[in-house]
Amino acid sequence: MKRTTIAQKEELEMKIKELTDKFHIKLNNSKAKEILSSNLINLLTKLRNQTTIKNTQELLGFFELLEKLQIETLISKAQDIFYEMFCLDFEEFFEEISKKHPKDTRKLFLNLIEIGKKLNITMDFYKNKIDILTGKI
Repeated sequence: MKRTTIAQKEELEMKIKELTDKFHIKLNNSKAKEILSSNLINLLTKLRNQTTIKNTQELLGFFELLEKLQIETLISKAQDIFYEMFCLDFEEFFEEISKKHPKDTRKLFLNLIEIGKKLNITMDFYKNKIDILTGKI
């Protein structure tokens, strides 16, 4: 099976959006919302199980797709997963991740901050903590 590049995916996304707009096609948003919400939960679960830059970037790319397609998802369960992973015991989570990824800690946590924002979670407190913990004040 041939892998699709990011550029090809983006081009396809734009074509889909252009065609649906051009021909006034209404996508089945309820089914799309259900599928995309499930995908969001799966991506967050994957991130929770394996917190890596690659997985944060994949999730941020998914949010970009949602914005381009202008389809909202149900985010309450995703918010719960993120909160339990990131916010519930932030200091312990930070320590664990910084030991596993010492060179990428700041980048990884900045990506996590962006994911939290996309989930409508106020992240200012955590951004300030990350700045202090990584010495980037």
